Amino acid sequence: MTRKEYYELKVKEIDDNRDSILLIPHLLGFGIKLDENTQEGDNPFRTIALVSQSSGDKKNLPKSLGDIPIVVEVCPEIQELNEDSVSMDEGTYNPLKGGIQLINYGKGAGTGTLGCFVKDANDRVYGLTNRHVGVSVGSVLYHPKKTPVHCCSEKYCNHDCCIIDVKGNIGSVKKISQLTTTDSAIIELATDVKWKNEIVDIGVVKGESTIAPEELLGQTVRKRGRTTCLTTGKIDICYYESVSSYQYREQIVIKNEGGIFAQGGDSGSVVVDKDDKVLALLWGGMGNDGVCNLIRPVLEEMGVTLMSGIENGIGTLLKANTRALASDLNTSPEIYTTLSALIDRHTFEVMHLVNHSRPVTVVWQRMKGPQYVQPLINAYRFPGQPLDSLLTDGSWVEVLKKMEVALYNNGSYRLRVDLTRYREMILKAFSSLKK
Repeated sequence: MTRKEYYELKVKEIDDNRDSILLIPHLLGFGIKLDENTQEGDNPFRTIALVSQSSGDKKNLPKSLGDIPIVVEVCPEIQELNEDSVSMDEGTYNPLKGGIQLINYGKGAGTGTLGCFVKDANDRVYGLTNRHVGVSVGSVLYHPKKTPVHCCSEKYCNHDCCIIDVKGNIGSVKKISQLTTTDSAIIELATDVKWKNEIVDIGVVKGESTIAPEELLGQTVRKRGRTTCLTTGKIDICYYESVSSYQYREQIVIKNEGGIFAQGGDSGSVVVDKDDKVLALLWGGMGNDGVCNLIRPVLEEMGVTLMSGIENGIGTLLKANTRALASDLNTSPEIYTTLSALIDRHTFEVMHLVNHSRPVTVVWQRMKGPQYVQPLINAYRFPGQPLDSLLTDGSWVEVLKKMEVALYNNGSYRLRVDLTRYREMILKAFSSLKK
């Protein structure tokens, strides 16, 4: 029999006897491991079950399930790796790369790692991390941390009343995985955030690993996380199913013999093979070992793919989209990027003024502002496509002029500063929209 046939036989054996395996006392998980003492002509793969340290005397652990031999090992309980227990790399990276610190200040969240960057079918770029780092759709993530910006000297005043901005916001969670599939989430990047398709200490990401399932065991892999930084290990268990608090299937367990592969804060790191292709997404640990979802089910659930080779950009769009949007505006990609940053910076305040400040609301309604919203959204989502006539007949520019006055008179200090500084650039860009 071939190695692939032996592996598939072992997978079928586990699937057929799953109910019996689940009855093992104090079971944490089970999977497939290489048998170092196998004889020629025997199946080199063995079923392994991991039990908690509370299982008692090792002599009482089962060695078989009926006619099926099974290896039972005692190990620490599996844990998510977002505990802020050790701080190794809290540095600032600009542009963003994989392997760096993320912080979610929301309830039930903590510190984790930005794994790498992925893209959807429309070439929109997202950051990849764990669900238990992102927690919920809309949660804001920061790198390296949230830093208040004060309008007066912090030497004399450090009160919330003088905070005019918060630095470090790299984006918000766009999508999270189901509780029993994978532990994954993607982050929609803020429009002014620079990024590179690289991982710190590893280099350019070269796509998705193509190692066959039967060849996984014994493979040397690497990961770069916020806490333990760059570590190397070998895949010790595959086709692993965790059955305690966290129930995922077809995972891998990575061991660093005599050392640490991952600790708290490394959650969200991606694991790469010897060719720097992404193989898995780290989410948990047992002692010093790492527990990972294979990357293929992660990508399928998130609806994204990995980038391969040198790519970089600003915000959630690839360069090609940025150029197309800039072309629509008859302006340069650099000016378009500035406009995007302004929109991202002031959207919340402008929406609040439109809905809650009577002088601004009146102008917006009198100028029939709501009818322009969907055409603007379509222009952003489908760059290079014909624009709605509402945006090219000059009426939108008149709306902008009237709204600029209303926002200046009722907005914050920072909004007034940006309106004064960029007024001519904004009006010029929107006055030359392509038909």
